[in-house]
Amino acid sequence: MVDKADLRRYCDCLTEVRNRIDVATRIIDGALINVDDDIIAELLCVQLRKSLELVALAALSANRAYYEKAYIGIANVWNAKDILKEIGALHPHFYPTPIKFGGLDPEGRKRFDPLTSGFMTKEQFVSIYDKLGGALHAWNPHRREPRRVGAGLNFRKWFEHLETLLALHYFHLPDDDSIYVCELRGQGGKVHVHTGSPVQAN
Repeated sequence: MVDKADLRRYCDCLTEVRNRIDVATRIIDGALINVDDDIIAELLCVQLRKSLELVALAALSANRAYYEKAYIGIANVWNAKDILKEIGALHPHFYPTPIKFGGLDPEGRKRFDPLTSGFMTKEQFVSIYDKLGGALHAWNPHRREPRRVGAGLNFRKWFEHLETLLALHYFHLPDDDSIYVCELRGQGGKVHVHTGSPVQAN
């Protein structure tokens, strides 16, 4: 079973993701006026890239005990692609699984059904993370093409898909029969993780 301190780190990472989603949503909805479009795109790139890194760091926190058995220097990793690759080698099913409340079963237990679309998949996560990298650097004035930071970047869709991925999801760990269900905006608007056990359908 995951250490409670690691679960708190998981919640802390996702709390920051939630806050960044909220900031980005306000920017997308026009909270900044008379600001250059490229600067707005840069701000959104930073919010999204850091959000993706925090999702990876949350997974790293939940899998810390397993990660430290195989790798050295857990406190010095930050690249989301590298984290996903390394954790995936240890535990292929670490990525959050988005779900929705499916009512109660005959025994009065909560049932959750998996989402099948509208969320950020692991493959999309890696692809988007790569696309955002170029916006974090100053534009070389010797390049001939015009500077268009936000070209081809669908921020509204990506932030919505990230929110859907995390709004209600579960994860599990190797050698652990428990299921960890996480609410991004639970009671009081806070991130909550609940521990449960899988039940076989009749």
